[in-house]
Order: sequence, then C-alpha cells, then structure tokens
Amino acid sequence: MAFTYETTGDVSLSAIVAIIFGWLRRNTLWLLLGAAAGAGTSYYLNEARPKEYTSALIGFANNLNDLRVRELIQHLQLLRATGDISELAKKLSLTEAEASEIVAIVASPNNTLESDLPPFPARVTTVFHYSIAATVLNPALFPKIEKGIVAYVDNIATVKTHLDQLRQSTARRIAKEKEEIIFLESAKKMLLEGKSQVLDIGSVSRHIADITEKMEDNALYLQRLEHELILTRPMEIVRKPSSPGHYRALAFGAAIGFFSVLAFMVVLGLWRFSKQSA
Repeated sequence: MAFTYETTGDVSLSAIVAIIFGWLRRNTLWLLLGAAAGAGTSYYLNEARPKEYTSALIGFANNLNDLRVRELIQHLQLLRATGDISELAKKLSLTEAEASEIVAIVASPNNTLESDLPPFPARVTTVFHYSIAATVLNPALFPKIEKGIVAYVDNIATVKTHLDQLRQSTARRIAKEKEEIIFLESAKKMLLEGKSQVLDIGSVSRHIADITEKMEDNALYLQRLEHELILTRPMEIVRKPSSPGHYRALAFGAAIGFFSVLAFMVVLGLWRFSKQSA
C-alpha cells in the first residue's frame, strides 16, 4: 500500500512571512513611537552630560622611546583614574580645580610625516614618535596641559641628568668649533697678506665653511635639547565637543526604543496566545 502525505495542514514559508509583515504593519505606529521615545530620552540624557573636548599633540623625544613616553603618561592617567587630583595637579603644574576637569590623558605611537621632523643634521639619534591626547571639560586648559606634560617629563631625574650632560657636551663642541674658526680666519688673513704660504687659501676657506656648518648644526641640536619632548604639532584649542555625540545618541536611543517595544509586543502576543490556547 503506497504512503500518502497530506499537505493541506502545512503552513508555507511565504505565509509565515506574510503573517510577520502583516503584524509589523499593524503595529508600525507603536514601533515608531517607541523609537521616537528612545531617541528623545537618549538625546536628553546625552545633552545633560558635561561636554568633553579632545585635542592631541604630536612630537618626538630626544632620548626616550615611545614606550617610555607612554609609560610616563599612563602614570598621569592612573592618578586621574584613582582620583588623586592633588598629585596630578602637582605633576602638571595645575590647580586642583583645573586638574579635576581632566577626563583622560592617553599616549600612543604616531607615524609622523618626515616633513614634520627637524633637518637631518639635528637628528643625531633615532627618532621616536608619539601622540598625546587629552580629554577635558574646559578646552582652554589645553595649552596649560601641554606645557605641564613637557615640564613633567623634563623634571624626571634620569631625563634631567641626561639632558644636562648633552647640553654641556654640545656647548663644549660649539665653543671648540668657534675657536677653530677664529684660528682659521687668522690663518686666512695671513695668507691674503702674503705672510704665510704653508696652506692653500682655498683649502682654508673650505675648512672654515665645513666647521661653520657643523657649528650651526650643533646650535640647532642645542636648541632642541631645551626640552626632552619636542613638539611638531601642539595641542589646538578645539571648540567642537568630542562627546557627547548627538547623532550617535539619537541612533542608539532609537534602536533601543524600537527593539524594546518590539520585545514587549512579542511577549504580549505570546501571553495572549497562551491564554487563548488554554
């Protein structure tokens, strides 16, 4: 005897989809009201939050690598996270009221363009790039924070000692090169007056030019040694808040409101269906 499968009681996939879309169409107004309520609530709560501003400086260090720079800035962030405002204010030379308006300080490696670096002769060591971003409640604090970060790194004992040694050795090189130029200038003068024929005047002139170029390079390097952190792009006083984000808050709130109403209506529908079945 052949087996016969009766299909009259089956529900097709298209019928299920039609039922779902019909249900959504009947309840579209409630879903839209839920999305609007969620968006409005999220926008209101978002606007009630204090506005935050973010700005970053970009640069490189004379001696510290980018990992060491990040460790030093992480210490500042740790002071902020643990609520040690007085110590943070002391590190950055700020008042406690100003330090309390700092939300976060973060350092990260940065691939600065070659054009942002100083001329090649001034780069006598490997250059490590970094970016330090600060998020605050008052954008007028950015110049003070930038100055405080530079001074904070300069005052670290090992950094201060090493910078002093580099300054002294570079100043000695410049003084020695000045003496050599004075000597060669006097020798050149004697050659011009015919009082000496030991050297060639062209060779003396080239030697003077070479030493002068080295002295100028060392002078640039000495200027760079004023601070450990060399800024190629300082912090800007931004006026547009980085947070809260209006559009993101609206989208997030609308999604929460929509799916909350949808979940409620699904639960309500299942509850009604169970009662009818009972």
